[in-house]
Amino acid sequence: MPLKNAKSLRSHRWYGPDDLRSFGHRSRVASMGSIQADYVGKPVIAIINTWSDINPCHSHLGSAPRM
Repeated sequence: MPLKNAKSLRSHRWYGPDDLRSFGHRSRVASMGSIQADYVGKPVIAIINTWSDINPCHSHLGSAPRM
């Protein structure tokens, strides 16, 4: 697989443009303590877990902590 340049990454479309939508993405990432060097020119990868008590289809993903 050929390497992609930084501007072809999906994360550049989220964080790169100088518009209101990208400002929102950058401000939320900054509120979590990240700085611009953490995401500029790099792919942003997130891992999520869609488990819930409501959806039995995702029961194999584990359970939420019980309180």
